[in-house]
Amino acid sequence: EYKLAVAESVTSGLLQVLFSTMKEAGLFYHGGITTYCCEMKHKHLHIPLASCEPTTGVDKLITEKMARNICGLFNAHVGLAITGFASPIPEQEIYEKVAYASIYVNGKLLASEKILSKEKEQLAVQMDFAEQLIKLFVQCIGRFSN
Repeated sequence: EYKLAVAESVTSGLLQVLFSTMKEAGLFYHGGITTYCCEMKHKHLHIPLASCEPTTGVDKLITEKMARNICGLFNAHVGLAITGFASPIPEQEIYEKVAYASIYVNGKLLASEKILSKEKEQLAVQMDFAEQLIKLFVQCIGRFSN
């Protein structure tokens, strides 16, 4: 019996909505948190500001720490995390819609990937990122259960 928790940034709660509305969600879903800025990633998920601020909180290693630390915060076996940019930020020279997604199960990193979206509108990008992370999670479950 596994318990799941999510740490979100770029998807801003979409994963929490999706998991909490599944049939019998209370049997597997412990909850989640949205930490949109580095200060909140630091405060709630113990991400060092020194590693967060240079990348505006969007980095593969940061999402790996988010996935690991959400497990402890919510007493969960499985932690999913995602952080990224759902729209271009020209002043920071960020033009692609990119996210990093990580999955921890029982203290082990099962997946950590860069994902891209070709969607145009910000909400569509956020939904695409959430869907891609869920697909990655389903793939990991398949590998983990075999």
